Amino acid sequence: MSRNHVFVLLDGHDVDECDQSRPLLHGRRQHSAGTELTSVSHYVAPPAPPSPVAAPSPTSAEGSAADLSSDAASGGAGTSGLGILCKKLCLGEAVLEEAAAAAGLAAYLLDDAERRGVDTLQCCVRGLTDADCGALAGLLAGPVALRLARLCTLDFGCNQIGCSGAAALAPLLGLAPLLKTLRLDSNCIGCRGASALAEAIAVHSAGALDSLLLGWNRIGDAGVSELADALGRGGAPRLRELSLEANGLGDAGAEALVRGLAAGGQRLGRLSLGNEVGGNAIGSSGVSALTDAFHVFDELIELRLSNNQVGARGAVGLATALGLGGAARLVRLTLASNRIGPEGVAALRGVGASRAELSIALSLQLAEVGAAGDCRAATALAGERPRPAHSWSPAT
Repeated sequence: MSRNHVFVLLDGHDVDECDQSRPLLHGRRQHSAGTELTSVSHYVAPPAPPSPVAAPSPTSAEGSAADLSSDAASGGAGTSGLGILCKKLCLGEAVLEEAAAAAGLAAYLLDDAERRGVDTLQCCVRGLTDADCGALAGLLAGPVALRLARLCTLDFGCNQIGCSGAAALAPLLGLAPLLKTLRLDSNCIGCRGASALAEAIAVHSAGALDSLLLGWNRIGDAGVSELADALGRGGAPRLRELSLEANGLGDAGAEALVRGLAAGGQRLGRLSLGNEVGGNAIGSSGVSALTDAFHVFDELIELRLSNNQVGARGAVGLATALGLGGAARLVRLTLASNRIGPEGVAALRGVGASRAELSIALSLQLAEVGAAGDCRAATALAGERPRPAHSWSPAT
């Protein structure tokens, strides 16, 4: 079967069965050694941490921060605050005494990672708050700080971290020179949190960082502009993957990002500005900025733009740039739910015919192409058998 294909699903979401190795943002499963990604296409709520104790209230979370601060000052031999955070991190009550004997939670976490032979600090899907991050960052910056130099991944995704929590975690970039992956997706760090991370990236260079995942954080154009400025000043020079879907970005944010990447010289392999679950508000101007800089993205293999406002004009411009050989290594493009119309579909289909290695995934609603007949024509352009409109049911 030819590698070239264009997926068009009426009123639905695109799912490329050839692409299951690239998991989406929200698919996670828990196991005894931590939390890892799964190759699912829609959000699957993770199971609650296996703890017999109910999750702490905001009041108790604030109390845990105070308790942990006193724990850190006393060498880590804590009680209630340490216990709450241990439970959030799925360490269980059985480790409390051992954690205290190991001179604190931070040392215990790093010991646990070494015992399992991993270089990852897993703190995802744990209900961590700003107070928890402040306390944990303080512990990690203490006597065990030198051991952070061995870590390659910090995963704080899918928590309740806001701007102050992100600001507390940002200095850890300076303590982990081998850090390759930083996950803070599905939190609420906002513009100020993104600004703190950007400053840390610029100051500490983050020379080994190749994957920065910040989707679903309400960063906005201003926050992305701060991040782009840090990249433009030489931060994260080896960055290969950047995820910024569902952050309220518009054309201004996309244009700032392109300028930063062009100035910094990063060679992205994967850029996600929108997936099948959530996107941004990037229109034809933002897409034009991307296509004008395709010479910068000469190593890009995957571009995700689903759930934006690309429209027919943006789709035609994108197809034209690709047809002229732009982003020559691109093998995966997603444009679901962008109201590109029959003109956009036809233009992209033409690109698919000339670039056999490129997969283009679309998801068209009736409103995107007008009449049902146009939907059937668009589907036929993609080489698929037309589907009757009444056969579709929304994804759950």
